[in-house]
Amino acid sequence: MRDDLDKHVTFAYLHRVSGGLDLSSVETHEAMPALLEGYVKSSRDLGVLSRLKIKGETAAELAGFAHAMRERIVVVHAGADAVDTCGSGGNGSGRLISPP
Repeated sequence: MRDDLDKHVTFAYLHRVSGGLDLSSVETHEAMPALLEGYVKSSRDLGVLSRLKIKGETAAELAGFAHAMRERIVVVHAGADAVDTCGSGGNGSGRLISPP
């Protein structure tokens, strides 16, 4: 049932975005769970993201995606002595782990 709903939703959004129309923040918020939870599997369904990139994402579209992702945040209480050993790649070096 969920898979059929997600296919219907993503197909409708793909059609709209392919026509150069913007999606509302509500629509992208509705579509994001299908992407995050793995219900969207076909290249046609994933085409929504490609078409958004080609069209150019709006602030409302990005806000809807971000809101849906924030609703799924898992808070980790690691303690005051925890150290992040992964790094984020945010230093612009193109590497995942920054040099010391």
